[in-house]
Amino acid sequence: MTAAPGRLVGLLRRSATRLDPMPMPVPPAEWDGTLSRGVLQLPDPRRPRGRVRVPRTASRVIGTVYALAWIACPAIEPVPNGPEPSYELWQVPIDLLAIGSIVAACVALWVGSRWGARLGVVAGLGMIAETVTCPGSGHHLVGWYTWVQAALSLAVLASSVALLAFSTPAPGRESYAGR
Repeated sequence: MTAAPGRLVGLLRRSATRLDPMPMPVPPAEWDGTLSRGVLQLPDPRRPRGRVRVPRTASRVIGTVYALAWIACPAIEPVPNGPEPSYELWQVPIDLLAIGSIVAACVALWVGSRWGARLGVVAGLGMIAETVTCPGSGHHLVGWYTWVQAALSLAVLASSVALLAFSTPAPGRESYAGR
């Protein structure tokens, strides 16, 4: 009787170190009453799962381009064409959202976080909101610089959406939604 526990331990060790997935019987919901349907294979544990990763160099370049786009938006504005208007308090949340999200997106993209694309979408929306509210504040009239700012803001938004679409779960792989 002492040989049986030794065999069981050896069997458990061999099955624990086995790398190929073990077949599993067909679940009852899919079973048609015959055994000729085969077995249900478990996913290969050696195959990587999750999101398709953007290379770190590309992520850093995108983060740098976002920062340069945000810096270029106020840099191309001409000197106000009238008296210096007072800063409206309703613009504070829009500006704080835009500044905070662009900084967070650039940092997240630079370090390779998967939140970089989501923050980039928020940053693009914030930049668009700033571009739209700028002429409404009385600071400037609409000019060529407004359209350049709009193009830069839309480029940040579109590239963030594309980056988010590129980093979705690969077909047939597990999703990270909710984690």
